[in-house]
Amino acid sequence: MRVYMSQGSAEVQARITPSPARRIVTTLLLLVIGGLLIDSSFANMSQVTFAALTFLFGMLSIGLAFMMYAYTRHSIELHPQSVKSSDGTVLAEFENISGIEIGMLAFKPASGCTIKLHNSMPAVWRVGLWWRYGRMVGIGGCTPKGEVKQFATLLQAQLLNKSSRDQG
Repeated sequence: MRVYMSQGSAEVQARITPSPARRIVTTLLLLVIGGLLIDSSFANMSQVTFAALTFLFGMLSIGLAFMMYAYTRHSIELHPQSVKSSDGTVLAEFENISGIEIGMLAFKPASGCTIKLHNSMPAVWRVGLWWRYGRMVGIGGCTPKGEVKQFATLLQAQLLNKSSRDQG
């Protein structure tokens, strides 16, 4: 993980970049699953409803593969005032973050973490990179576990520093 310490408001303090190998492997797996589902839908035409559903799920899997490959070309950045995607989408404003969960039993994406928010934000899903639903932001999927853990640790330290400033 690249960690940048800076006082500037536009500076990136930490960045999580999806692994190219994970991007390719997960995309290929979804494409293979989609292809197998489509193939099995044509093999079993005696039950039209089952064949149509299988074909639909195959197409959805292929669409998901293309979406994931497109979304995971971006990275997640920690700025002094917010957590953002490299495409400019704000995942969470720093003042809205109430906590972060990185434990084994936490509800989080694979190799990731969950940011808890004070106020809910609109739902967004960036397949393989992050999602936001209500008062939770999940980061992970195709991201390297070490980078996410360091990112979460740095964010936690900033939250502790903020809470100590607010109390003192």
